Amino acid sequence: MGVIVPSSEGPETPFTFAHELVRQTLLAGFSGPRLQQLHAAVADAIAKLYPNAVKERASEIANHLLKAGSFADEQQLVRNLTLAGNSAVVAAAFEEARSSFRTGTEGSPETRIAAGRSETCDQSRWCSIDSQFPLLSTPGGR
Repeated sequence: MGVIVPSSEGPETPFTFAHELVRQTLLAGFSGPRLQQLHAAVADAIAKLYPNAVKERASEIANHLLKAGSFADEQQLVRNLTLAGNSAVVAAAFEEARSSFRTGTEGSPETRIAAGRSETCDQSRWCSIDSQFPLLSTPGGR
């Protein structure tokens, strides 16, 4: 039995680890900063491998950039969170959209300025997700 085996998840995920414990053991050998660097590299690789499908893969790219921490390009992170949020709105996945937009608004002042957003959410269209989807802003509201 190998460490990496064919996946039954389809062509997008051709391989997987033989067991979750194998994956966890291998990951435990990496330092936190090294894992962050790897996530940044994976996000970059996805964007380069699928240049015509960045919009469809924005959520996946954003997830890796979030895990990349300080190694992530903040402009790329905001751009992918925005693309992921917009795609989620179109798909009527409002909670996912809200999460993407909120994460995008929590960046540093430099990130907000670089992305063309104002310093405060009160003045920014990026922070209007609660006003667009008020039921999502209340506990249990659906």
